[in-house]
Amino acid sequence: MSYRDESTSSGSGSSSDGLDIALDDVDLDRIAPFDDYDLPLKQPTAFRRAAPYAIGGTLFVLVCIGFIWLVATPVVPPAQKYGLRLDANVVPSKYNILIDTYMEPEFRFTGEEDIYLSVNAPTTQIRLHSLDLEILSVSLVSQSGVSCPGSFKLDVEHEFLVFTCATLPHLQKSETDWILHIEFQAPIYESLEGFYRSSYIEDGVKQWIAVTDFEPANARNAFPCFDEPGMKAVFNFTITAPPSYNVLANMPGSTRELREGGRVTFDFLPTHKQSTYLVCYSVNKFVPVKGTMGGRVQVSVYTQPSKTESAVYAKDAAVRIIEFYERFFGVEYPLPKADLIAIPDFAAGAMENWGLITFRETALLFDPQLSSLSDKKRVLEVVAHELAHQWFGNLVTMEWWDDLWLNEGFATFVEYLGSHHVEPHWHLWELFPSTDLQRALKLDSLASSHPITAHVEDPAEIGELFDGISYAKGGSILRMLRMYLDHVAPNSFQVGLRNYLLDHAEANAETADLWAALSEASELDVAELMSTWTLKMGFPLVKLSESDGKWTVDQHGFGVKDASPLWSVPIHYKTASSNATALLNKKSAALPVTGSPDEYLFLNTGGYGFYRVQYPESMRANIVKVWKADPTHFSTTDKTIFLEDLFALSDAMELNAASIILLCREIPVDSSPLVNNAILSHLYSYTRKLGDPDQLMEKFVLAKYGALFDDLTWLSFNGDYISVTEASITLQYAALFNHAKTIQEALTLAQNYDDPKISVDVKAALYSISVRYGDSAIFDQMLTRYNTATVAAEQRKCLSAIAQTQSPELIDRAIALVLQEESPVRTQDGISLLVRISMASAIGRGKVWEAFRANYDLLLKRYGRSHFALNDMLKQTAVNFVTEERLQEVLHFYQEKGISTQSRAVQQALEILRDNISWVAMNQQTVADALSSKD
Repeated sequence: MSYRDESTSSGSGSSSDGLDIALDDVDLDRIAPFDDYDLPLKQPTAFRRAAPYAIGGTLFVLVCIGFIWLVATPVVPPAQKYGLRLDANVVPSKYNILIDTYMEPEFRFTGEEDIYLSVNAPTTQIRLHSLDLEILSVSLVSQSGVSCPGSFKLDVEHEFLVFTCATLPHLQKSETDWILHIEFQAPIYESLEGFYRSSYIEDGVKQWIAVTDFEPANARNAFPCFDEPGMKAVFNFTITAPPSYNVLANMPGSTRELREGGRVTFDFLPTHKQSTYLVCYSVNKFVPVKGTMGGRVQVSVYTQPSKTESAVYAKDAAVRIIEFYERFFGVEYPLPKADLIAIPDFAAGAMENWGLITFRETALLFDPQLSSLSDKKRVLEVVAHELAHQWFGNLVTMEWWDDLWLNEGFATFVEYLGSHHVEPHWHLWELFPSTDLQRALKLDSLASSHPITAHVEDPAEIGELFDGISYAKGGSILRMLRMYLDHVAPNSFQVGLRNYLLDHAEANAETADLWAALSEASELDVAELMSTWTLKMGFPLVKLSESDGKWTVDQHGFGVKDASPLWSVPIHYKTASSNATALLNKKSAALPVTGSPDEYLFLNTGGYGFYRVQYPESMRANIVKVWKADPTHFSTTDKTIFLEDLFALSDAMELNAASIILLCREIPVDSSPLVNNAILSHLYSYTRKLGDPDQLMEKFVLAKYGALFDDLTWLSFNGDYISVTEASITLQYAALFNHAKTIQEALTLAQNYDDPKISVDVKAALYSISVRYGDSAIFDQMLTRYNTATVAAEQRKCLSAIAQTQSPELIDRAIALVLQEESPVRTQDGISLLVRISMASAIGRGKVWEAFRANYDLLLKRYGRSHFALNDMLKQTAVNFVTEERLQEVLHFYQEKGISTQSRAVQQALEILRDNISWVAMNQQTVADALSSKD
């Protein structure tokens, strides 16, 4: 029976025994990621453009003469409390905003805005957001000329600006907009959020740039606004700057006018309806590298004048990716431009502001001489990710942050498609199972994880959703769903996405809207299929068992001892002679295996499922037996998935680590570095937890992989992307396990890091190994390279290497680089350096912990309590500890500093630390025994 016939006969595709069987003899190892299917290009009705128009003349023309200017009262009386969310009584439709920026030496801005408001229900107050702004005046007038005298107050605790109308008992629902006029001012800080400043050196002179970063809730730092994603509006910007500066914004400029005193005013075309967090503008001295997509969209990469050559790759990639996304989504890119700008200091990797995307330099600039293939891939994947947001997130925006995954999960999934389109020979799609899938599974195995759709109210909590669940788990379940739906109805996934975008263009959506579009396209109940995956945290462990010659699969929550949810689990499986797909939608079901399971039965072929697999010991042995007999029989992905599941079961204390070490002894050294590095990474993790005082793990690894390490080269060689980039990682593992030849060669090459014979693709390994095993002279040399490097990717390699030093004195110096007043380390990189030092050695771990405790107030002031970098530091300083003594220190520190243990980062840190203690107690002796065993 065909799968289509079976699924349509039962609505949701369920069968009475809990399995839907489909697709015999499907090759799941090489699935083309959509390049062969283009949808007809459509433009949403909302974007069928009228002729562009300029915003000329004076910005604020007020119809009422009797405007009343008001003086602020500093705070709301304590008795007056509000919820954390805005109500829908008053909503914005348009902002006319004038920003007057003053760069060096003042670094401040003043602003005026008219917010056009629609009143949906009678109300006495208007609440909107404002944070760290000095509000100079607020007034209200209707477009029909009715003024509304009133007063305003600041609710600092809830970040609200509250206007109360004094003369009218209620603002009535009306078809006529009201206009809220506000004047404000604030400094331009070096804070990495809101409207902030950053500096760089050009031709030996310090230059400045001011730029915005508003996600998730920092537009309120730059202008009073309705700072929620569901409050979409049109934005008209007029921005004035000093004469030597240029100004960029979401939309193209319409006019440029010279003012008295030489200042220049830039008017911009109105935006489409968009959320406040996607607003962006920048005052800078950058220059563009330009391209065009289809003669219709101007694509420009803005950077420092000295770095234009490094912008070419990103520009070319962006043009091709936009073109591909238009064909793939079947929806036209709606803006006339796509600007990408490289910011010297930027908190995140990048931000998808509509039409003006901001990036760290390492995520946008590729120097062909100094940047590696890994650096190039980083640029490509981040550009592809942010451009995917122009559709998923910008064109259609989640209603509230509960559904952040609709933005980030989609972008994570689709970035692989865009990257593959530009560099198909890199086979980047094959990396998903070993990268994003594993990242998501690891995080979601914690009891302190959260559902993909997670309820939040407080803006301070929103930042915690920007994690591996929203990104990597979101992308993983979409990848799984795409595979399943396209088996049912070819291209239904893609058609459903297009319909979702068209139906909700220039509006907001929720997860249910996506499921509805995919259900219509596939004729399946996708909401029923996917609800557990998004509404419940965790994932299933699929166990294979045999009884009387019948093979059965059953599911329960991974790491869950009690009752767990029931998932609908697509299971791709194969034997030596066949492969098939089943949908496990009950607790347990029999697999109708064709072929001989005595040889092997492999589950989750291709790594498309978001679950772990546990085999009986006999089946694990059969799989390894086939692997040894024919190392090419299983794909690289299948080998990697098999290994990752084993190590995950050990981490969850479902399997003793000793049994996995014995199994690794039987697994042959692989032709793929992905497979070898998967094993090496976990064995090194064991060493970090358990120590290796008798060098038992070191001897085990060198005996097994010594010949592979001997053959590694520091010179350029021809190979595919995975072979070239993973070689650098293998070199670092060779050194971590004290492979003498690798270490000695690195120290020799450190005498001339710029030797042209050294491959740029192994420079990161060379730098790190030489500093780790070198003396203070090499450390100083690396610090000099960092301070003099002009390419951000080179700086990042140097900073990562500095963190590797094992000398207590040099570790202190490295930590001091971050903490000193005039730090040579950019603010964006400070936390990263501390975390890397903590991970590099037990000595570094202790020293960073002590420095973090002693300087927490300084770091809190620099980064802010809700900043994701500080949350990362809270977690990473604790997760590598393995003793009860350290646990008590961590708990005492949290209590002393008033750090809430309800914070997800803190909960995860404590959970991992406690698990580490239990894991060491369980495995300390048995691992030593297994490594000592000669069998």
